[in-house]
Amino acid sequence: MRINLILASLDDYNPGMIAVNNAAASLLSDADIELQTFEFLSGYSAPDATEAKEYFGRISHVHSADRIVFWGDWLHMHFYHAELMRAAGSGRCGREPVSLSDIQRHLFLEDMPKSRLRDVAILGTTLALDSPLTRAELPYRAKLRTLYGNAGLVLLRDTFSAGIVQGWRSTTDRCTGLDGAFFYRPRVELETSPNSGRLGFFFGRSSRLQRILGQSLVASIGRASGLEPQWIPWYSKTREGAESTHVSTAILIDLARGVAKKWSPSSQQASGRGQILLDGLIDRIRRCSWVVTDTYHLAVVAWAQAVPCTLVGSGFGSGAGDVNAGPDGAGIDKRAALYLTLDSAPLYCTFEDLSSRKGLKLAAERQVAHMRAKESFPASVLEGIEDRRGAFRRDLATWLQS
Repeated sequence: MRINLILASLDDYNPGMIAVNNAAASLLSDADIELQTFEFLSGYSAPDATEAKEYFGRISHVHSADRIVFWGDWLHMHFYHAELMRAAGSGRCGREPVSLSDIQRHLFLEDMPKSRLRDVAILGTTLALDSPLTRAELPYRAKLRTLYGNAGLVLLRDTFSAGIVQGWRSTTDRCTGLDGAFFYRPRVELETSPNSGRLGFFFGRSSRLQRILGQSLVASIGRASGLEPQWIPWYSKTREGAESTHVSTAILIDLARGVAKKWSPSSQQASGRGQILLDGLIDRIRRCSWVVTDTYHLAVVAWAQAVPCTLVGSGFGSGAGDVNAGPDGAGIDKRAALYLTLDSAPLYCTFEDLSSRKGLKLAAERQVAHMRAKESFPASVLEGIEDRRGAFRRDLATWLQS
């Protein structure tokens, strides 16, 4: 059987996307499968990423496979299609500008007969970063409904997206799956450290002020739990954003006194300026007893390695307009969608929670309480993840055999 796998394009070294993209090969590693991998536009090439051919302009070849698998992240979101247009238009992909209609012709398989869509699987993707107003627009909504309503298998990474799609399908199958990074296996054998007394953390996907709030939470948890904070250099560069989150005068005074200074990246990062590759990052994660972060895929990879993680983000309808919540009006932060899907909401904190001294203290106390009950609640989250992995694999095997 020949399967053509379609991935999202990398535009820089993104450990989360590399974990997602590399995981597909291990899931589809059956000896009877010939796997060819494509990305819509070829751009950045990472040394440890799955090699992929460019999909653009190869519609007939991609369609000729026995099965087609869309794997991971945001392949069918209007938000992503706009990003692809900008990337092509900027010359980053070494080509002429690409139109929205060309992008959607490829990614919605518009030239494929509807009867053949049963040979298509959509796995681990999300629609959560698009605004409901965007999804209401025709013809985009019609294209979504046609592909998702007729695909042979749809397993999305969050319950929010699955709820959107479920009503478009005539079958009673569930549409909630898992993020592809939950299936990533390191390419080299890594040692698993026992509880090391380390509290891993990374804050780099939020505004500068939000990162200060997050590091304040790490400092508070470290003091209360006795764990030693350890910086995980998930990205070599962090995002500088607008200081939009309200913060009280009291916490600013505390920060000015150096409460969070001890735990700053500059005092903990030992990797120099170079980016540590994915398996090296996983090695650091495995040496931690717990992780605290604002970064979606770091949380996924930590849980995948059986390391519990406190995730910090925004709430519903935050209108953050950033990489975590999509354009203004998207309605949900992807980090919140993840923890609702994993039934791990008690380990999710919002930056609003941390914006006062009282809120910060309460959030830290709650997280430390969950750490001390590690054999109960965090263990149940890990058990749920394993159950979902198993169900995902079974559904995929059934579709491949059909």
